[in-house]
Formats: sequence, structure tokens, C-alpha cells
Amino acid sequence: MTTIITELKELIIRFDTDFNNYKRNAHYNEAMTRQKYIDIFLRLLGWDITNPMGILYNDREIVAEEYS
Repeated sequence: MTTIITELKELIIRFDTDFNNYKRNAHYNEAMTRQKYIDIFLRLLGWDITNPMGILYNDREIVAEEYS
């Protein structure tokens, strides 16, 4: 549990440190935000975001969105 809390604190510090850069950068988008912060956050909460066990689509907790 301590490792999870430490990783979460590091994630928050990294986000807080770079927050203004993200707001000013028009090229920083939702997919980048998800990759750099949201996926890590969900993993720290114990969610299966990468489906390493090959669970069927309908039984998965997280399903990636389709982008066009």
C-alpha cells in the first residue's frame, strides 16, 4: 500500500508541476493526458486497464475508446 501511495503522490506532483505547460500547449490532447496520467491513476486504483489476462470484451472493467 505504501508503494501505491508513493506512486500516487509522485503522479500528483508531476501533474501539478507541468499543469500550466499543458494548458498552454494546444497540441497536448486527451489521448496524451490519458496515457501520461489517467491510465496510471486507474492502475494505481487496481483497475485492469491493459487486460493482461485476455478477458473477453464484455467481461472487462475497462474498454479502450475508438478514435477516428
